[in-house]
Formats: sequence, structure tokens, C-alpha cells
Amino acid sequence: MRNELSQENKSLRETRIIKRLKDNTPVARFHVTPEEVLILLEDPIRLSVETPPFKSFFINRILQGMINKDLLIRLIKDNCPKLK
Repeated sequence: MRNELSQENKSLRETRIIKRLKDNTPVARFHVTPEEVLILLEDPIRLSVETPPFKSFFINRILQGMINKDLLIRLIKDNCPKLK
């Protein structure tokens, strides 16, 4: 996992903290830039990508939704010259 983002991406990033619902404990930090999503788990959180809620919810629903949105934006820009 990368320890730091490029200087250009630092100025464009959005950081979000994800907290556990039952006790509001921070679980992870998401650093989002136009090029990447960096997920840093808080200590002592351990997670496997094979964990059913992670795989089915985060990978299949959240990331696929982001991919679909990016593809839609690209399609609109490619077909609407005024938006370029």
C-alpha cells in the first residue's frame, strides 16, 4: 500500500473517515482523487477482501458504482463537445 499520494493529487483529494455504527469508532480513511481511491485501515482493524460484507458490498456495489459513474461521465463528454 502506498504511504503517500503525489503532490498534485494531495491538492485534489477528498478524505473521508468511515466509522463503525455501533460505537462510532473509526474503521478506515478513504483518500479519493480523480485517479485513485486509497483505503487506509485504522489500527487495530484487520480485513480480508474475502470477507463477505466487504467483497459483496464494497467491491461489487461501491466500486462498481464508481466505475459506472466514470464511464457515464466519459460517454457524455465524448458525445457532447460543449462539456469538454
